[in-house]
Amino acid sequence: MTLKKKNDMPEFNASLPICILKPMDKVWRISILFFLMFLFLFELPSQAQNKKYFVITGRVVPEAGTKENSVIDVLKNCKESSTIDISKNGLFRVELEFFNEYSLTFKYPGHFNKIILVSTQIPQDVWERSSDFPPFPMVVQLLKEFEGIDKSFTKKPSGRIFYGKGADNFEIENNTIDIQFLEQIGPAKTQVN
Repeated sequence: MTLKKKNDMPEFNASLPICILKPMDKVWRISILFFLMFLFLFELPSQAQNKKYFVITGRVVPEAGTKENSVIDVLKNCKESSTIDISKNGLFRVELEFFNEYSLTFKYPGHFNKIILVSTQIPQDVWERSSDFPPFPMVVQLLKEFEGIDKSFTKKPSGRIFYGKGADNFEIENNTIDIQFLEQIGPAKTQVN
């Protein structure tokens, strides 16, 4: 680089080696990369906390084995419905908004449906203190359909998930429908065989 007296401004000399320019280019790129990482690092957690969900994770286990996909029909506050497809491995993850009532109907071809009610209602003081609950694990066993069994039990919930003050966490309460069903299935299996 040579300096000329004209306003004491340096004049760009094309004969300078390019290696002098490259380190500055690398520094610029690295600083942009760090800036973007910093931006995403602090932006994503703030977005995650804007909308909190109660998460249920688990597996659907059909009695006859998994050869096809399962389905969960989700009914929110007896109005909005949606369907979640579950792959052949049976693993699922459901995110439910707090302060709502849900009905989850688990379905697998050739098997009896199972309904589980979920209440994501929690006390306001718990919500303000901490609404960061761990994922709720569950295994949903679906029994194979048989002739001669009254299917009316499939229209009733077999369990209920709700917030328990004593545990300060979500709990599950099983209904006796599964027991009643197992009492019916014994004689029906012997009639089929």
